[in-house]
Amino acid sequence: TLKGILWHHGGADSYESAAALYVGRLSSVVSGLREDLGVGDEVPFVLGLVSPVFPRASIINPQLIRATEEIPNAYYASSEGCETQGDDTHFTRSGYITIGKRYSDIILDKVYGIKAD
Repeated sequence: TLKGILWHHGGADSYESAAALYVGRLSSVVSGLREDLGVGDEVPFVLGLVSPVFPRASIINPQLIRATEEIPNAYYASSEGCETQGDDTHFTRSGYITIGKRYSDIILDKVYGIKAD
């Protein structure tokens, strides 16, 4: 049984022209994905923000957050403090573990009512 959908976006749509269209495009993707999977809005959609040290994070992260405000039952996992590999884009192993725990905390809360410690 599908309990949630996780989405981690890269930086491809982080340029201003593409970022301006991101919320509408992602909303369509989520709606279509839920329809294709035969689930409704009851299945949470959780996305991860790009690293705040990513050069265009200030362009795309606000759009990602806005998407969670417009997509039903959608949430975001912060990437604050997730270590990158030195390229300001890709997380290190510990960075992936950190954001993975944040994804997990959201799913545990929204699906099972279990609050993180």
